[in-house]
Amino acid sequence: MLRVVGLQIGLISFAVLFQELLLIRWLGQHVRALAYFPNLILIASFLGLGIGSIAEGRRWIGALWGPGFLAVVGAGLLLGRFVITQESASEHLWLLYYDLPPTAPVIRGLRIPLLAMFLLTAVSFVPLGRALAERLQVFREAGQPLNG
Repeated sequence: MLRVVGLQIGLISFAVLFQELLLIRWLGQHVRALAYFPNLILIASFLGLGIGSIAEGRRWIGALWGPGFLAVVGAGLLLGRFVITQESASEHLWLLYYDLPPTAPVIRGLRIPLLAMFLLTAVSFVPLGRALAERLQVFREAGQPLNG
């Protein structure tokens, strides 16, 4: 029993790392403003894992992984169609958006898009944190440490 749970911990940890790296690379490519802040995705993933670990006993959280991940991807695709600049837009920021049409909508300000992506990313990691905490609880109740 503990061997199966240990394997599940390894698979969940792999899924966490894969999703984390995927979002760091993919979101930075589509939401160009995020390319300058890759640590936001990393911090959001740790926040989501922590919240998921705290909310370990709540079964409904497990159903959020698919919709949460799709929300991050959808928001990334949507924000990828916008030009996001600082309030005082300078010429060099516009060079990042050479592939968008000149009529692309402009979002002046980084705070709202970055905050939205941060929160959606954190939400997508909550179910993985819950699943990981449940498996670690099995080892705690058995009184055995994880062996490598």
